[in-house]
Amino acid sequence: MNKTEKLQSILELHSKWTENPGLFCKKGCSHCCTLNVSATSLEAELIGRKIGSSLKSKVESSMKEKRFMPETTTNTIANLALENIEPPEEELVFSEKTCPFLFDNECIIYDIRPLSCRIMLSLKDCGKIATAELDERTMTINTIFQQYVELLDHDGLSGNIIDLLVHGSNPVFISKFPANQVPRAIMIPPEYRNEMKELLLELNKIVYEKSA
Repeated sequence: MNKTEKLQSILELHSKWTENPGLFCKKGCSHCCTLNVSATSLEAELIGRKIGSSLKSKVESSMKEKRFMPETTTNTIANLALENIEPPEEELVFSEKTCPFLFDNECIIYDIRPLSCRIMLSLKDCGKIATAELDERTMTINTIFQQYVELLDHDGLSGNIIDLLVHGSNPVFISKFPANQVPRAIMIPPEYRNEMKELLLELNKIVYEKSA
């Protein structure tokens, strides 16, 4: 498998491990579909290959809107935690502008949407409680997948999906994106370590399989 194929396998595996009929979040739910979507450069590459020129123009038009632009990554935070170093504070931007991939409350790149969209797995209606409500096990699984998606793209970058799609390959803008890192440890609370061994085996098999 090449890297984008590995990414797709990881995203499919996330769906398998987080399947829960009690979840409120599903295709057609769009409360959190704003411009504040973070991704890796590999995720942006996968999406960029599959969208047409009209969609690319709509993505570019979103550049004028204020949006969250991450300054660090999940693995950076994990590696700093091992050294008891507090991660840098980031400016939180709460955009109400809808994602350019949202049409009639449905995501038109749903099958290849970034992991940061997939991890929003609320047990209750976010539109009524104004925030997502996730259980500890789901949050643990989400963190593991975030670390592995970044690991797969360890020589790439992270950022807002809009910026990555528009400027991700432009060397002038590379310094504006945080660099991905290889994790020195996977963050798993003690109570879930036995259960997550199988997941780690599955993820390692995908990530470390010889690339085509």
